[in-house]
Amino acid sequence: MTISLALATEQNLEDTQGWTSSPNTRGSIDIIWSCFITIFLCGWTSIYVNVPPLGAGKLKQFERKFMVFLEALAGPEFIFHTALSQYISARRSVKEFEEPGYQGWTTRHGFFADMGGFVLDPPDFVPFPLTVSQLHYLVCHGYVDYTAVHLSHAEINDRNKLDGISRLITSAQLFWSVLNITARWITGLSITTLEISTLGFVFCSLCTRPMTEILIKAGPGASEPYRDTPMDFAKRNPHWFGVIWHYCVQWPAKFGVPFHPLKRPIDKVWDDEFGELGVLGNFALMIVQLGFSGIHIAAWNFHFPTRTEAFLWHLTSVYIMASMVATWALLSYSFELHPKLVDCWRRRKSGHRI
Repeated sequence: MTISLALATEQNLEDTQGWTSSPNTRGSIDIIWSCFITIFLCGWTSIYVNVPPLGAGKLKQFERKFMVFLEALAGPEFIFHTALSQYISARRSVKEFEEPGYQGWTTRHGFFADMGGFVLDPPDFVPFPLTVSQLHYLVCHGYVDYTAVHLSHAEINDRNKLDGISRLITSAQLFWSVLNITARWITGLSITTLEISTLGFVFCSLCTRPMTEILIKAGPGASEPYRDTPMDFAKRNPHWFGVIWHYCVQWPAKFGVPFHPLKRPIDKVWDDEFGELGVLGNFALMIVQLGFSGIHIAAWNFHFPTRTEAFLWHLTSVYIMASMVATWALLSYSFELHPKLVDCWRRRKSGHRI
């Protein structure tokens, strides 16, 4: 009896097993599902669409956010550009309101204004949203009382409908994806090209008086036909990409598929407004865009099942990098260098005649 107990105890010890690490192999569905969730969070949950039009239903809000989501899938750096331009505009608005003596204006107020949080409702015109530069014009010229637009932070936060739990889940998933891919790269484990593309998405995700009186007093600049609202004359200048973008989005409308609503004046601030950035802003945007393409080039020597797949990956990676460099060079010359050269030539020619 004693012998049998000893044998049973020894056999039980051999059968038990402590902590065992998971294998390094992963199933295809695991990779696809993880990347899909990460891209979805980058392109959907992390998008902050502008304030919807007055009376807009849930369906209209969903449609607009879905359009922005498609834009994020086509080029995640577009979303970064929009967020960066809003941040720069919000910071600039603080100085603009402080100069004439208006105290208490913060970047949060600037963000809220550029997202269409303020709507002008003149008695002789239909209501339309204002940007922060247009609001600044109306306040400084006495058309709008500053106390009416200087909301408290609590009032602005009350209009923030994004769930804090969604933010936490998104941040956790993005952090885990970056950590997982980085750890596998450091340890020499395999990384799929889908994960490389996902990493690129994560990188880019880490940005009342009568209207006639206002226009008459604004001078000749307000007499030009407007594109968005009658207050276009007080709006910040668009970025080079914004000029090209607005030209491109007009083409789908010719085929009955308008990317932007055709109603004028607009009833909400568009979510793809590319505002001016300045030198530092342009540099930051260029770094993000080149970083997005650089992440794909980093997979140059990865193992591909066939030579054709390797060739296609190399071709598209080079194309993305080359197109971005060429675009920056062409637009910098067209919108910055060329106008300065023409202006310099005209001044020298005028001085020579004198």
